[in-house]
Amino acid sequence: MQIENIKSIFLIITLIILIFDLVIGGLKRKPEQLFAAISFLVTLIIFMFVSIKLHHILRHDFGIPNTVTYILGGVPVLYLFYKCKFQISQTNFLILVSAVIFIFLAVVIDLMTDANIVSFNGSDFIEEILRILGTGFWMVYYIIFSLSIRKK
Repeated sequence: MQIENIKSIFLIITLIILIFDLVIGGLKRKPEQLFAAISFLVTLIIFMFVSIKLHHILRHDFGIPNTVTYILGGVPVLYLFYKCKFQISQTNFLILVSAVIFIFLAVVIDLMTDANIVSFNGSDFIEEILRILGTGFWMVYYIIFSLSIRKK
């Protein structure tokens, strides 16, 4: 297995967990259902960026700069934090924040190297490791969330 497949696997596991929680799981309260639904959509968007490389497709096929694509992709993440701030505050939110920070750092490196602002050996590898860490923390957060709702 190639190292870049790890992040896709983490995100697919997260999507499966969220689907399970929404369809079969123990989400009895409306705020938890909303949180899981928005989280599913945000995870799907992250999957499109990280695994399918949506930003590259939009840049090559439509001439849309990565900066624009990343900003538009970040809006749903901000919406998740805004709309579900109470739900997030009741969980291990530092894990979720860590995930976002790692993914954000990977985006910053990607933008800076694409624009030739910085160039260093191993930037692609570091970017990949940051994405793996970010998606790994993202998955762990939702595993913990899913287990915690079953204990209620």
